[in-house]
Amino acid sequence: MRPDSPAFLVLLAMLVAIGPLSTDLYLPSLPLLVEEFEATTSEVQLTLSVFLFGFAVSQLIYGPLSDRFGRKPVLIAGLWIFVIASATCAVATTIELLIALRLLQAIGACSAGVVSRAIVRDLFERRQAARILAYSGALMGLAPAVAPLAGAYILVWIGWEANFFAVALWGAALIVIVSVSLAESNATPDPLALTPTRLFGNLHRLFKSRVYLGYALTNSAAFSGLFAFISGSSFVLIDVLDIPPVEFGYYFALGVFGYMLGAVVSGRLGGRVNVDRLMRTAATLMALSGSTMAVMALIGLENVWVMVVPMIFYMAGFGTIMPQSTASALIPFPDIAGLASSTLGFLQMTVGSLVGVAVGIFHDGTPVPLALIIGGTGLGTLAAHIRVGRLVAQERPES
Repeated sequence: MRPDSPAFLVLLAMLVAIGPLSTDLYLPSLPLLVEEFEATTSEVQLTLSVFLFGFAVSQLIYGPLSDRFGRKPVLIAGLWIFVIASATCAVATTIELLIALRLLQAIGACSAGVVSRAIVRDLFERRQAARILAYSGALMGLAPAVAPLAGAYILVWIGWEANFFAVALWGAALIVIVSVSLAESNATPDPLALTPTRLFGNLHRLFKSRVYLGYALTNSAAFSGLFAFISGSSFVLIDVLDIPPVEFGYYFALGVFGYMLGAVVSGRLGGRVNVDRLMRTAATLMALSGSTMAVMALIGLENVWVMVVPMIFYMAGFGTIMPQSTASALIPFPDIAGLASSTLGFLQMTVGSLVGVAVGIFHDGTPVPLALIIGGTGLGTLAAHIRVGRLVAQERPES
């Protein structure tokens, strides 16, 4: 499979889509799981937060492993873990078991995100990498757009268990495609990548880089708002605003449409305009839309459009800023692309997981806590980019 082919873009999108599919497909089932397992809302939301936590921690493992042994074998091993865990989730009998299996599912799933970013860094320079990530992200956006709707129909027609069998089949298909079609991109594996001295030395390189930390902070703040919406939207829209599960899928898809639009804009403009100016504009859009949602919720406007319309614009900014911040963070580190990718993902997922826990803790039967958290993450994204922009501009290479 040639890196410049449409098939390569589709494969990247399918790999990155594992994460959204693993969360979004069963979102309409979350309120039902409260009854199914006789659990609390916070316990059921832990199936989301623990997934993100496992996704975050595991990234620290897959990056160095792919630097040492190559991208392809590490990716296939992770996909096998994902397939087995997903199928087992479908037969869970208690909420505690489902939470534990979701952790294992995340450990497998995160290999796809870490390794795919490292592969892009192996094969492309900065502007091309951002464009590839943007366009593959736009294609990947079809997954979260369709997943909640498909999950709602699966829930109604078959049951919540079928959602987990569906993602297991997705993972199995990827194992076949990767095994047959994907070439190894790490031409010079580092035999010392896993030694403590080399590993901690490379981590020191990352954390002393103002470029890396600046883009990572912006990236993490933006992602945390998305995960807040993923974690809390089904409870607010279905339970509080009394939206049917199938209709919830349509509203969720509108937000994803905003993300896809932003990703396309990022891909088209990323090679033509100043990258940091583009990210500043996207962060401003996220701050304004998140703040608008928060203000409307605070004055008592409990309406589905009060949540959905601002989220469309928030997601457009998110779709624009994510590929640019990701590529910009990884480009200075070609020799440790796997570790740089995994550390970026760890920071992103850790912040998102903490925000997801906060959504569950502060949920009070109104849209206000969720709206305030999303507003805060939008402002945080803008503040992060403003704070580090000057330092990043001094150090960032133009390649």
